[in-house]
Amino acid sequence: MIVRTARADELDLVADMQMGAFAPTGQVLAFRPRRAEWLREHSALHQVRVVEDDGRVVAALNVVTPRMRVGVATVPLGGLSGVVTVPDSRWRGYARALLEDTLAYMREQAYPISTLNGIPGFYHRFGYTPVMPEIARVLVPAAHAAALEPPANWSVRPYVPEQDRRALMVLTEAVYATRTGSILRDEAAWRWQDSLHGERTWVAVHPGPTGVARGYVRLGRDESQVHAIDGAWQDPAAGTVLLRALGDLARDRFAGEVSLSLPPDAPQTRRILRDCGGLMQLKFVRGGGWMARVLDVPRLCARLTPELARRLESSPQRDWRGCLRLETDEGAATLFIVGGQVSVAACAIGEPVVCRLPQTALIRLVFGSVPVSELLDEENVAVPEAATPLLAALFPPGHAFIAEADGF
Repeated sequence: MIVRTARADELDLVADMQMGAFAPTGQVLAFRPRRAEWLREHSALHQVRVVEDDGRVVAALNVVTPRMRVGVATVPLGGLSGVVTVPDSRWRGYARALLEDTLAYMREQAYPISTLNGIPGFYHRFGYTPVMPEIARVLVPAAHAAALEPPANWSVRPYVPEQDRRALMVLTEAVYATRTGSILRDEAAWRWQDSLHGERTWVAVHPGPTGVARGYVRLGRDESQVHAIDGAWQDPAAGTVLLRALGDLARDRFAGEVSLSLPPDAPQTRRILRDCGGLMQLKFVRGGGWMARVLDVPRLCARLTPELARRLESSPQRDWRGCLRLETDEGAATLFIVGGQVSVAACAIGEPVVCRLPQTALIRLVFGSVPVSELLDEENVAVPEAATPLLAALFPPGHAFIAEADGF
């Protein structure tokens, strides 16, 4: 058995394996060429990894490498997707060998963390722990959405990529500027998403002669429902006109509900629920769903320092001065805190305050999926009482979110 990077002439085979395992029935033939294209153009060859046994590729996965926001900080991550073993070779340890090798590879590549959307009861063996909902959607009655009064002079039209892309890139960056878990999209990512969803994207057009796109929604492929897998707007009028258009579409499709992939605590979500009523759906998967683990504690902490300083400044701990050392089973880092600034450095002010916790606890703090107070009684967590308020200020609970269109 050999674990290695995929060769160029193996990418079609890997695409077939992954589409056969994950694509809904009837979509394999339609989307297999796009999968192969994605493997070629949106992952370098060294990021497609395979297991070869007796001259045959029997397992594969992709390492995708976006940047993720943690508040105002950005963290490069090694995202895993398309983990697959051919049916006649399962239960032989190929997936374990592939994952263990890939974890070593990602450490060599200096990724601070790794994330994946995993099946239950498997990835915890490799240090991954759930950190955010697998699904976060707002669901509203279609009739209520269709009954919204459209704002004067606003309209909805089909998305024109070359005309609208730049405005929507700026808009999305503003909407998700501090949203932990959200993915930064460069122009290549936008172009790829346009190739997949562009024909099902609508934009809200600002009043006036310029026709500037001020909001958008991307629809999922299932035409039996009306579900936006992505969307963003800041002006409430843009949200209203888009929701009204989705309500009209639901009426035409005889669908009773409109749903949108949105953060549960976003102002857009609150306004939708206020105007239409409805339900906020959060789906958590026991031992699965969106999971993450730490790969390099010092690099992670160094990346987080702008956000940690921002949080400290707005907390009762803003005048704290000293060193906080985080010791985990995946390494340690010392946060040097003085004058409201946070850096990763050797302690120059007395002895550091030492907090010991598993990396699975640290990554949950990073994503805001658990408050510090709930970690204190967990196994292998040792936080001095005096450090608890500081740790709580640096890692407050929140609502991490990744749009469904950004899933991998």
